[in-house]
Amino acid sequence: MPTTQAFDKIIQHDKRIALIYGGQGAGKTYAICQIIANECTFEKLRVFVIGAEKTKLNLRALNDMKNILSSRIARKQVSFTQNSIFKFANGSEITFIGLDKKEVGKSIRSDVVYFNELNEIKDFDSFDHFVSRSKRTFADFNPSERFFIDKIREQYGDDIAEIKLTWKDNHLISAEEKARIQSYKTLGEHARIGSYSRYMYEVYYLGNYSEIGGGIFENIYECSVADYDAIDQPEHLGIDFGDNSDPNAIVGVKFNGGEMYVREYFYQTLVPDSHLAEVLIGIQKPYQTIIYETATAGHTRKVNMFQNRALKLYAVPVKKKSVTSSLLDLVKYDKIHVVGENAVTEFKSQKMVDGEWHNSYGDHIIDAARYVNDMKSRLQRK
Repeated sequence: MPTTQAFDKIIQHDKRIALIYGGQGAGKTYAICQIIANECTFEKLRVFVIGAEKTKLNLRALNDMKNILSSRIARKQVSFTQNSIFKFANGSEITFIGLDKKEVGKSIRSDVVYFNELNEIKDFDSFDHFVSRSKRTFADFNPSERFFIDKIREQYGDDIAEIKLTWKDNHLISAEEKARIQSYKTLGEHARIGSYSRYMYEVYYLGNYSEIGGGIFENIYECSVADYDAIDQPEHLGIDFGDNSDPNAIVGVKFNGGEMYVREYFYQTLVPDSHLAEVLIGIQKPYQTIIYETATAGHTRKVNMFQNRALKLYAVPVKKKSVTSSLLDLVKYDKIHVVGENAVTEFKSQKMVDGEWHNSYGDHIIDAARYVNDMKSRLQRK
């Protein structure tokens, strides 16, 4: 099968561990699978391909390996069993496994281990268990978010080769995908650092590590309750209703010039609407507005809360913008001052993964805050 410049760059290194990173369409996964398939053909090797989830491996690295080995499978030079294992006539085996449990890999020894989308692996130990028992390691990832790469550098030092690839290293890329990647340059080359467009250009076009450390918000500052209270501006409330697994989040929001202040008041799952009403009664101020979402039976839950006659708030349903537009409005603030442990963690955990907004911790406080911001112009007319 034809190879790419990505293939050539990867095979030139002479280190035990190859960390291969870069932008969209670079052909990282396919090139590594080609290298492993070729080596297994000429030498008896035990190989493990690791991903955070087996279902994602099936769609990515395993699918690429199937395509690469399809002719050999047809000629019965390679067999494929259990939707996980490729067995070669010379005794080589390539096994695909997902890290469903942290203990996986503690006793597995191999000739080669390959981590597909390393940034999705939860912790360094899961990586180290395999690498410390393998003769060689490949790992690919998109530098779109922070993970434990600094710990890998600290632990393995001179054993590491870091190889950067971009779409320019893959002449087999489709015209449609190439056009989309080139649009990132058009929109983002001169955009503000921290903006969505600049992020996409830096990470997915240039293949750079995110200039904002993997997080979308570079404008977050922790704030004390006292400093929040000292801001002499109207406070508006926002609520994001939770369900059986997601927390209910209540925030206070103040606007002060080009700065926004967000205070976490409540963050808890599995509470009745009557309890939310009691929380709000303890917070409310005269003539205060609360912005609520209409999803998760929002209208019904608002009615339930206001059965408590002591609750004296103006409840206004949010007129939502798109998630991207709404979040980018927050990014544009010079500073967002955040009060509360969960609030700080949510804002600092907001990332871009494969072109989509993602938050592994949760985004319920962010949602409650952006609902208020979406209604800012209306609130300021009151």
